[in-house]
Amino acid sequence: MTYIEEKWLKGEYSILCGAVGISIKGEGFRPFNKESVKELLKKGYINEITAEATNKAYKEYLADFFADYTKNQANRTQEEINEQRFEARAAMGSGVKMVNIITGETYTT
Repeated sequence: MTYIEEKWLKGEYSILCGAVGISIKGEGFRPFNKESVKELLKKGYINEITAEATNKAYKEYLADFFADYTKNQANRTQEEINEQRFEARAAMGSGVKMVNIITGETYTT
């Protein structure tokens, strides 16, 4: 039995606007990802309508997540930027070109 099937059978999921996912305290509803939806559909736990609604909700969730991430990265303090770069330098060594694949920000450690 897979993790997602175990959670499903224990009833540890939520339904919102026809989509299935989990509710995380303080974060709200997070739709299941495509692999989880595919598994639940294949095993007959959900139907095509629920699968489509969940996949749509997951795309919207990701778009919101990446928009928030990009905004938060743009609003970092200089201290936060310095700390991130210090950690990158400690992990990767000095003189390594780093690229944030989400924001496109580049810098050298």
